[in-house]
Amino acid sequence: MSYASTFEPGTVVQLRSGGPLLTVTTSLANNIHVIYFNSVTGLYEKFATPAQCLREANQSPQVPTDARGLRHTTVAKSSL
Repeated sequence: MSYASTFEPGTVVQLRSGGPLLTVTTSLANNIHVIYFNSVTGLYEKFATPAQCLREANQSPQVPTDARGLRHTTVAKSSL
């Protein structure tokens, strides 16, 4: 199976082992180049990985959770 043909530039993917959302920039043979935002360093990072290490990402909205798994929401304070 050729994995590269399934990942067009602009496709949002994720490593099969998990991690941040990645955006495909280039597909060359079985080598997929991706870019992502590293929230720790505040920089965009890029790397290449074999296509079989990637899957299309589930892009449902993510709600931040704390270490206990509790969801956080922001509530605006009224100025009244």
